[in-house]
Amino acid sequence: LTTTFNSAGSFSLTADYGGDSTYATSTSTAVPLTVSTPIGTTASTTTLTGPSTAPTAGASFTLTATVAPMTGVGTPTGTVTFYNSTTSLGTGTLNQSSPDTATLSVSFPTAGTYSSITATYNGDSTYAISTSTALSITVN
Repeated sequence: LTTTFNSAGSFSLTADYGGDSTYATSTSTAVPLTVSTPIGTTASTTTLTGPSTAPTAGASFTLTATVAPMTGVGTPTGTVTFYNSTTSLGTGTLNQSSPDTATLSVSFPTAGTYSSITATYNGDSTYAISTSTALSITVN
């Protein structure tokens, strides 16, 4: 049996057998189930922007993630995690204004090209997780 819960909470599940001409009705032992707040199913998009000019090694600059619902209506809430490849750079909270953005001040200690900078919106009860395309940042 597959079912959907429309709200979070604690539930007690049982199975009932209705019986037939050979076997009597019966009810299983209750099994507890906790349903947490779901990640939403409404699609979102995340767009990442970086500095307009190449930053210097060791100097701080700002990464900005903009999160928008695919429907064009509504306001995503929650956090965005910024990554350099698979390494988390930190997390920012959406500002709840239009557009919905989260920022993070970062710096890279050495010069070079960092080609896998992404931002992942972590979703909320309405909007699904989304990840930006990779941004390449050259550090002087």
